[in-house]
Amino acid sequence: MRNLVLIVFSALLSITVFEALVRAVYMFSGEPPPHTSQSLRNEWRWALRNLEPQGRMFLGEWAYDPKLGFVHQKAPGFNFNSDGMRATRDFSPNRVPGTSRVVLVGDSLTMGATVGYEDAFHRVLERDFLTDWEVLNLGTAGYGADQSLLMWEERGAKYQPDIAVFGFYHRDFLRNLMFFKGYLKPYFTLAETGSLELHTDHLMSPEILISLYRDGHRGVGGWHYSQAYAAVQRILSQWTTLGREDPAWKLMAAILRRFRDSALASGARPFLLIIPEQRDKVEGSEFADVDRLALEEAELLGMPALSLRSVFHAEKDEERLYPLFRDDGHLTVAGNCEMARQLALALEAEGLLQMADEQVDAISCAKPG
Repeated sequence: MRNLVLIVFSALLSITVFEALVRAVYMFSGEPPPHTSQSLRNEWRWALRNLEPQGRMFLGEWAYDPKLGFVHQKAPGFNFNSDGMRATRDFSPNRVPGTSRVVLVGDSLTMGATVGYEDAFHRVLERDFLTDWEVLNLGTAGYGADQSLLMWEERGAKYQPDIAVFGFYHRDFLRNLMFFKGYLKPYFTLAETGSLELHTDHLMSPEILISLYRDGHRGVGGWHYSQAYAAVQRILSQWTTLGREDPAWKLMAAILRRFRDSALASGARPFLLIIPEQRDKVEGSEFADVDRLALEEAELLGMPALSLRSVFHAEKDEERLYPLFRDDGHLTVAGNCEMARQLALALEAEGLLQMADEQVDAISCAKPG
């Protein structure tokens, strides 16, 4: 009996010491403590940054939106129009007669973040490949696939495009599971019927959110849960494989289905553009399953699709003269150009448009940046 008491005491002491150690590490790190909810940890990181006197709740190109969470806005040095589109001018929902139109939604890779306006994916697509088309880019940095769907419904569909392209970066799938990514965001859950249920009641302006932390109505961390358990749980719960019956994938599949239905209802042809993670981050990870499942889902939905993985992973990026990826995972100038070329070829192969052969042959995507 005495040995059992010693064992129990030693175990409790070890747990207490481990808990204290984890809390001490994060207390002095400047980082938010671990939590089983990545969304809550993202919010805490945002709060810690903005509780500082020099904290800025949004950078100049961001604005709060009560339906979409956050959108791009006009700002010095940034080419965004009044609808949050990466463009140098506003567009009328009523098209110029005889002009065809493509609308793009997606995240920062669709937007062409980290490259100049003339080198951004959509600009290359319009200028060099689809010269008789308007290409409208509503890609927004930090968006999940859920927000991309809402962006299409809220702002994209009104432009009456011939083709609606859903830019789907591998990591967008994980963002669907969050209520905070960069800032508070809307999210969907699946009803028993399989339909999407939208949640927006938690959205609020950054001024209100930061005031809740300053007034003590919200706090970072706390004693109501074990930070040590949260740290261990997050390590043990990392995905290595993903299947069609996974609730997280069922949610993604429902998002794609709703996009297809909405695009068709607006008179547009839907198209899925799958943008991969860097090669070394995909092999042996759940992102390989994400890529495969997205292609399978598009086929089931009868929606044309292009996965850039086979092209972008054909050789190691460090072996290319001009790499397609930056170190941070975004695309270089060459990567934006190659994505534009491959999308144009895929749209033509699907019979959605026609290009002159010289348009494709004359453009070199081997360029620095």
